[in-house]
Amino acid sequence: MRYVATVVVQDIKFTMSLDMFDLCTPELQQRLTPARDRFKAEEDKRVEIAQTVKPSLLHLTIVFSVNGSLSFDCV
Repeated sequence: MRYVATVVVQDIKFTMSLDMFDLCTPELQQRLTPARDRFKAEEDKRVEIAQTVKPSLLHLTIVFSVNGSLSFDCV
């Protein structure tokens, strides 16, 4: 028997959710649609907030003065 050494060269990431909506019956899909739409709207809102917050955090200025005071400025 021959053994082969392998190396993983790239991280593989999986989502923590499994969407089974497409496997549901049409009747159940109809009942689930309103809740799915509300959930998607909430997720979209969270993504939008995260996208607007991150760039401002990248422009954080920390100022040390001669007298020992410390100030922060976020642009």
